[in-house]
This record gives sequence, structure tokens and C-alpha cells, in this order.
Amino acid sequence: MSDERIIILLAMLKNDLGMLHTQQDTFLKDLLQLAETYMADEGIPDIEDNIRDNGIIVMYAAYLFRKRTKDDNGMPRMLRYALNKRILKKVVVPSV
Repeated sequence: MSDERIIILLAMLKNDLGMLHTQQDTFLKDLLQLAETYMADEGIPDIEDNIRDNGIIVMYAAYLFRKRTKDDNGMPRMLRYALNKRILKKVVVPSV
């Protein structure tokens, strides 16, 4: 993940989490990279730099951030749906 992309995704994640100023930027950047790694583990090997994939990375990182402070009730339905839809896109519509 490029530095420029991390800066953009970090701003999106901080907005999602309601954090305007934080000392946790390094931790949040690590969560963004971890989310991208988990997406690859889910079966999305070629994650692209587009609004859809960036949005899923931010949703995943926000989920990872929030689940560490409360009881884990599983992955949010909207995130699971987005991941499944993204995985199916690669299976149903193969690249030409």
C-alpha cells in the first residue's frame, strides 16, 4: 500500500471513527494494512485502489478497531456483505 493511499484511507478511517485529532495514527495505519491483508486472506488477492476497495478496507479497519473494546458479536452484516459481493465479482466475472 502506497504512502499516499494510506494517508487518504487514514483520513477516511478517522472520520468513520469520529477521531479528528489522534495520537494513534500509527496504530490506525497498521489496522488499514491488516484489513487489506485479511481481505486477501478472504479470497480477494488483487485489491485495487478504487472507491469500492478503499471503502471496504476502511470498514474492515473500523471493525477491527471497534471490536477490541467490546464483546465480539461477529463481523457487521454490511462488511460481510461487501466482502462477499467483492469475492463473487471475481468468481462470476473473471478478468478478460
